[in-house]
Amino acid sequence: MRSMLLATLMASFLPLAHAQLSLTETSATDWHITNGTLTMDFNPEAGELWSMYLNAYPSDNLVDTTHTGGDGNPAGLYMDNDGTCDPSGGIGGTSTPTASYHLSSGHYLDWWISWAPNSSCPMTLTLHYVLFPNDPTVWTYYVANHSSSAAEGQIGQLQYVFRISWDYFYDTYSYNSGLNNLGGWALTLPSETDLASTDTGRAVENAVEDLHGFSLPGSNWGREFYTKYDYATYEYLHQAHCVYGSQFGGCTVIPSTESLEGGPMKQDLIFTENILMGELNSNHLVDSAPGYVTTGNTTRIWGPIGFQFSEGESASTMYTNAVNSISGGLTNLANDTILTDAGYVPNPASGGTARGNV
Repeated sequence: MRSMLLATLMASFLPLAHAQLSLTETSATDWHITNGTLTMDFNPEAGELWSMYLNAYPSDNLVDTTHTGGDGNPAGLYMDNDGTCDPSGGIGGTSTPTASYHLSSGHYLDWWISWAPNSSCPMTLTLHYVLFPNDPTVWTYYVANHSSSAAEGQIGQLQYVFRISWDYFYDTYSYNSGLNNLGGWALTLPSETDLASTDTGRAVENAVEDLHGFSLPGSNWGREFYTKYDYATYEYLHQAHCVYGSQFGGCTVIPSTESLEGGPMKQDLIFTENILMGELNSNHLVDSAPGYVTTGNTTRIWGPIGFQFSEGESASTMYTNAVNSISGGLTNLANDTILTDAGYVPNPASGGTARGNV
């Protein structure tokens, strides 16, 4: 009798857990997606994740609505590429993209937008997003496929940009951003409004801000400046960085540096203002580097990396929770057959880490 009761309870529970994950095609330009913790809207024609909220706060859009993409919607989370495979500022090239998704019995949702090769970009490029039930993290990865008969292809920059709301995210937190920048560092940023009006004196030059409140350098030049172009940064110890405010927090989560162009020794941009960045391939700080160049029959994966959101946590707790979630995230990602079929190799022999092909 107890066995029958237990079986009945499990049968009633499992569909509820699976039902947390869903994708509804509400229009040609909007897929409405939820996993029980996060709800979001995705434009399958532009590859932009343009609306997102924690289910407990459905009126609080976490996306920056002031920065719009080519479709007129907030750009949100998108891919910012450069090179022959981004000739006109798009994230895949000039070909018309196609979109699709795979929902695996409610265990995971993998959806993507793909660009076929064309005269400007000889590679098939596919941008993937992944959700797991009740996980506050949107996982992402990027795949480039190149045919042996195609011309040489090149990507100078491959970078996720997640523009999140100035209303909720105005402090940053980094940890071990470089071998000479160990430990945690929290920074309160001037708001976008302040930068445009009352705090105009903070702007020194491109991506450099004066962190002091007065207009002229002190007599000893003992100033502090904030810049994303910091030559002290390396990916070697980089696992996460965060942007937060009094109510919400968001972190970029980097489970492994193996798929980054240059691996652990790749130099990294210090993330900018309220943008969560995932810089996977670039020649920033090494201007002569060609980026990713390919010929022959090749497949290349960048990522996965995650963008995780939380509510009511301190900076250090938010960061710690993001890093501690990596192990469970890798376990979930290892079960995404779309990802593994693309060439991603889970590697439990090294303590549960996983690697993409490089």
